[in-house]
Amino acid sequence: MVIRNDFKMNHFDEVNQLLGLHGLNETDPLTVFRTHAHRLKRHGL
Repeated sequence: MVIRNDFKMNHFDEVNQLLGLHGLNETDPLTVFRTHAHRLKRHGL
């Protein structure tokens, strides 16, 4: 099941290629991954 797929980030943001910098209107990858990890933990996965 796809929860959401319209994040405004690219591969360079995901691999922290640009020293952790991202645009003001772009999604912070760390927030996405942390939210996903918390969701999986709540479901016991």
